[in-house]
Amino acid sequence: MASEYITIPSKDGGHFRAYLALPPRGTGPGLVLCHEIFGANGTMRELANIYAEEGYVVAVPDLYWREEAALEFDYTSGDWQRAYRLSQAYDFDLGVDDIAATLEALRGRPEVRDETTASVAARRDRSDRSERSDAPTEAPRESGRGLLSAGAALWRGRRGTAAASLDKDARHDTAPVGPNKGEAPGGLSVVGYSLGGRLAYLAACRLEGVGCGVSYYGTGIEEHLDEADKASGRLVLHLPDNDKFVTDTDRDAIAAHFAASRNVEVYVYPRAERGFARRGTDSYNRPAATIAHQRTMGALKREMGPYFDLSLLWDTHVRQTMDEKDVDAIMEGLVDAPYLNHVPTRTGGAGREGVAAFYRDHFVGQMPADTRMLPLSRTVGATQLVEEALLSLTHSNVIDWLLPGVAPTQRYIEVPLVCVVTFRGEKIHRLQTYWDQASVLVQIGRMAADAQPVAGIECARKIVNEDLPSNELIDRTPS
Repeated sequence: MASEYITIPSKDGGHFRAYLALPPRGTGPGLVLCHEIFGANGTMRELANIYAEEGYVVAVPDLYWREEAALEFDYTSGDWQRAYRLSQAYDFDLGVDDIAATLEALRGRPEVRDETTASVAARRDRSDRSERSDAPTEAPRESGRGLLSAGAALWRGRRGTAAASLDKDARHDTAPVGPNKGEAPGGLSVVGYSLGGRLAYLAACRLEGVGCGVSYYGTGIEEHLDEADKASGRLVLHLPDNDKFVTDTDRDAIAAHFAASRNVEVYVYPRAERGFARRGTDSYNRPAATIAHQRTMGALKREMGPYFDLSLLWDTHVRQTMDEKDVDAIMEGLVDAPYLNHVPTRTGGAGREGVAAFYRDHFVGQMPADTRMLPLSRTVGATQLVEEALLSLTHSNVIDWLLPGVAPTQRYIEVPLVCVVTFRGEKIHRLQTYWDQASVLVQIGRMAADAQPVAGIECARKIVNEDLPSNELIDRTPS
């Protein structure tokens, strides 16, 4: 990941530094990442790199520079006390000025695309209408507004020639595809955590040109609810339900205030506390952090992209895995630290070496010659794809990922699969696959269906034929 420190002039004649992380393509929409009370430390730089992998040019400004430049704190008790004292004395109005300066610095960089989703949609709409003399005229949409119509114009995109080379029956044309490369959208947004969460909210409300403001457990937002009326873009607020710095009353007031808003999303995370998205600490809550990140990415992509054809990327992965059996090509499509898990058998790997070794030693070389995978349905979101498929094969050789430790039985198997694929930018980050292992064991003769409430190949057959009977296990005479 390409990164560097840059110097930004402040509005009042000073200057401060910011950590800058660039996306793999080198260009993308701009994102200001506002740090917690602990400063622009290693955690924030790691987070900046993650957002950069998602396709953004990310700047993490040093928001404590007026107190002391380059202050960074750990999560020990002593550091926490000092960081808390700094946050209590922090001037949020000056902080918003520093975010404005950072946005201006990003706007001036050649790596940053600053044409928004709405403006691309409006330009395309005007171009389309100019070709039709009888088309009614329409005023251009305000930046950050008209989300449903603008989004629809972009998500009905076109596939490139690479997709055409795939088998047409294996392709799914429901993926959210953006405009072509020549008219890729962009823009500027602000994301912040804790102290930075409040700053992200205020910046989105007070500054022009902020496509999206995302606040993670920001404090004091309840004191500025009316300012949201001035926001030109979208606001997303992530609130834990256990926050000692935000009372239940204040949290409920925030949620109630924005309940009817079309441009403000408020999410409350059960059994989560402040810092639930901070990796490597006791407060980290993976389920809350995961879904919050997906919601953040959904909002950012709606407002400014970037768009990646996740459906085509998944089709490519399946082809490389099932047909070409090319481990090097498979790994090229994964992030540097991927995660692979087959849930029923707990087979897979973590990290680049572990996943590569698993694919090489236990997967691609063990696919029986008659293996087929029939796609049944596909759902594509901002960063995640869920595929329902029907796998069929003959257990003619050892298949470690499906039947570890079981010698070939020469039995034919059909089993429904659900693959949950999480992307980071254009690469697969996590892949988890689910299936009914009991059905597999029945089909190879390792489990007796008449002795347990399970079924064999009938499970797969009913997936593709809804006319087959239901409730046979319920109606079966108890043994």
